[in-house]
This record gives sequence, structure tokens and C-alpha cells, in this order.
Amino acid sequence: ADDVGIEFDGHALTLVMYADRLFNGEYSALRPEALATLSAVDGLLAQAPRAALGISGHADGTSLTALDRYADNVRQSYDLAQMVYAALRGMPGGIDGHHPVIEGSGDARTIATAATEEGRRKNRRVEMKR
Repeated sequence: ADDVGIEFDGHALTLVMYADRLFNGEYSALRPEALATLSAVDGLLAQAPRAALGISGHADGTSLTALDRYADNVRQSYDLAQMVYAALRGMPGGIDGHHPVIEGSGDARTIATAATEEGRRKNRRVEMKR
């Protein structure tokens, strides 16, 4: 599915969830349909409730300062990660056994060019790593 990408580098498992699938157009709330994606993630977390977990938000280099909500992309990306964590805490799976590190990376760890809309879309994401 296009909702979640799964990567394994031999050491860590990373789930990549693109922001346009998770959040509304202003990135201020989760889309209702994103809850099904997060429910599936919750089921995975329940299988290893004490494993280390990191949740990181990422931005594309364009700012939402025009919306008067964010002074910078680091805060914006942190809030995206925090919204995902808050949603998972409300689900019955294993997130409560985790004490995740939640971070906002801003546009410091882009994975695609910011010169195209598709590249910016890929850079706006939330990653969960264990």
C-alpha cells in the first residue's frame, strides 16, 4: 500500500508514513482514514511492547509560517510526530509499553529533492524506527 513504506537495513525496521496520507491539508489534525493505517501500526507495536521506538517528523523545507502556527519546520515536524504518538496512545495495542523518543527533524533529513512536488511530498513524513 502507498500509506506506509517499510524499510529494513539489517539492523533497524523503519515505517515511513507520508504526511499527505495522515494529516489534513494544513497538517493540523489526522485524517479520519489515517486511523486505519495507525491501527495496523498499533498491531505491529503490540507484538513487541518493550522494544525501543523512535518517532520522528520530517518536513520538506517549505514553511507553514503563513498559517501563523509554526515559527520553523522543526516545530512543525515535531508536532506531526506528536500527533501520531497521541493517536497511537489512544489505541489498544502496545504503545504504552514503549517510551518513544519523539523528535522533529525539520528538513534536515530529506529523502528526495525539494525541487518537485513529488519530492516535497516524500520529505513530509513521519517515521517510526525500532
